[in-house]
Amino acid sequence: MTRRRIAVVYGSGSSFDSGYDVEVTPPQQGNKPRVAHLISPPCDHNFFSNEVAWDAASRYPSIELFIQKYFQVSFEQPCDLGLEEVWSAVDLNHKHIRLETYRWEGETSLYLRERINRLHEDIDPQDTNPALRHSANNPIGGNEFKFFGDCGRHLRHLIYRIYGKPKLRDGAKDNFAELHKYLINQECDIEYVTFNYDSCLERSLKRSNYDFGYLSDLETPSAGLFRRDFPHILKMHGSLTWKHRWSAVQPIELSQTFQPWDQRGDDLNFLAVKPDYTVVGYLQPAVIPPTWLKQDINDDARAENRLSQLILHQWRSALLAFQLADGIIVVGYSFPLTDFHAQRLFRLAAMLRDDATHLPLLYCTGEEPEKAGTHLSFVPDGKLKVEAVQGFSHLLEGTALEDWITQIRSKPTGARISAIH
Repeated sequence: MTRRRIAVVYGSGSSFDSGYDVEVTPPQQGNKPRVAHLISPPCDHNFFSNEVAWDAASRYPSIELFIQKYFQVSFEQPCDLGLEEVWSAVDLNHKHIRLETYRWEGETSLYLRERINRLHEDIDPQDTNPALRHSANNPIGGNEFKFFGDCGRHLRHLIYRIYGKPKLRDGAKDNFAELHKYLINQECDIEYVTFNYDSCLERSLKRSNYDFGYLSDLETPSAGLFRRDFPHILKMHGSLTWKHRWSAVQPIELSQTFQPWDQRGDDLNFLAVKPDYTVVGYLQPAVIPPTWLKQDINDDARAENRLSQLILHQWRSALLAFQLADGIIVVGYSFPLTDFHAQRLFRLAAMLRDDATHLPLLYCTGEEPEKAGTHLSFVPDGKLKVEAVQGFSHLLEGTALEDWITQIRSKPTGARISAIH
């Protein structure tokens, strides 16, 4: 049986319907109760509609004040704001302080006064970061960038607390492992492309004793993609389990390459990195914010930045994987109109493939199939043959996946690349 190359793309909806929950413990603040909750991982587009995520966010005065002022939203109850929407607004307004379209001076002063009364373990009371030290205009501590600097840091704390401790539900079917097992049994070579920060996929593969690894920017993609029985997990926004250190010789530290014989517990293998900001540097998860601008990979001034280099290599490798693939499965990613980087990835892959046939794409989201297909309308006609399935669990229970694989097997395989640069 001729082996086939399948690229599997995961978005936040895949974790939501994967069989995993996340354990969320908000930081202690004043007399607010600190109770651990097990919830389904929130999706990006409605992140702040989740009551647990909303409660955790309210404990960070920078996030709460920004949402109240900028979006004119009260924190009395959850709202339908998305994580990408809020973080993008923080990033944009931060930049425009220097550009002086609006300096947020009154709001910054209000924040500096309020935060003193709302300190907790994720909020540094000493302002130890050199860029945040006391200034003449802000005797309480911090400079004109303090408010939005804290917003960015506290959003990192927030995603650590929300997504950092995934746990497979008792008795639940592990959908990540089930899809992997099916594709392996169908003699498929796999590359994973995930936009998620969490470690659900890694935990699933290790629990089922499957080999896998990450692709660092020290490796050439073309020499290692679609290796038999050894998929890579390309993490397009980084990972909560990767360490990003400042003031270190090697500031990026990936988790090990996991092998079946490594019998350490999941929690030891997949500890999320808790952000820690000090006077001598910082330690934080090696992630890039899910903003519309994606400044970390969209600014040539950062070409020498180690985090930017690593994340750009994930995107470079994903493009090659899409070019080489005999088919693509997309689970839980809705291709938002503002994610021009993801659209560019698929457009380039379609442009560079030199075969005249449609690329089969199995698209699985929580929406009705008729509506889901519209998310891929940006790809030129004749380049994709899209089949839609509603729900990750339904994909594994119905016949759509089997029929799709049969369709792929009826066509010739081989590298389909007109140019690699």
